[in-house]
Amino acid sequence: MPFEIVDGIQTHFLYFGTNKKSPVVIFIHGAGQSILCWKFQYSISESIEQYNFIFLDLPGHGKSEGEGLTTIREYSEFLHSFINKLNIEEYVLIGHSMGGRISQVNLVNYPEKAIGAVLAGTGPRIRVTRHTMDTAKKSLIDFADLASENSFANSASLELKTEFKSLLLKSNPETIINDLRACNKFDTTEVISDIKVPTYIIAGKEDKLAPINNSLHLKNSIPNSRIEIIDGAGHFMMQEKPEEFNNMVTGFLDYL
Repeated sequence: MPFEIVDGIQTHFLYFGTNKKSPVVIFIHGAGQSILCWKFQYSISESIEQYNFIFLDLPGHGKSEGEGLTTIREYSEFLHSFINKLNIEEYVLIGHSMGGRISQVNLVNYPEKAIGAVLAGTGPRIRVTRHTMDTAKKSLIDFADLASENSFANSASLELKTEFKSLLLKSNPETIINDLRACNKFDTTEVISDIKVPTYIIAGKEDKLAPINNSLHLKNSIPNSRIEIIDGAGHFMMQEKPEEFNNMVTGFLDYL
């Protein structure tokens, strides 16, 4: 479990890989989350040898210090600093939800070292409802209840929802509110077509937080992109349907 000081913040991440010259696949979690949301994806590193893998805790999330940042652009600048700090020469971004937003900004502003991207459960402009924001401000417990119901398909197991809620309750409420505000202000509608790297868009058919039309907007705007929709999955498709999600990711990485 390595740490690096990035922009003055002690930053936690997991690293899998042995060849320092190989491209790095960087997994970026969503609002109020941590690298634990990717626990079913750690095994991808065992099946693909031509890449190294990093699972990153953003500032104020998981085991990284801080209280979270206030805009998606700030998170993207932090990601850029992290990549430079680790001397990463080529990378693939895999961003979920807010992590997909961060990835979009990075790919537009710093395309030089990127060779591909997976954007899951995200879009160029997704507003946070006033009810969600008000609930987060009022009570972390009530927000965790609301989020656990909205984040998964109806068929998702109670175990997944319970664990999701438990992890949210361990989060810093101020970080969650900052994340929601950052997501609410986010909009790449005018620049999303500037993304030129091969981009794989993955959507959950039953996603309530980032409905499919957002993913279709990405597909129609990013020139070199394709889309897959996972049946029976909600916003956290990588947990609800991990085998399908992982097969899509590994297939894309092999394609690159």
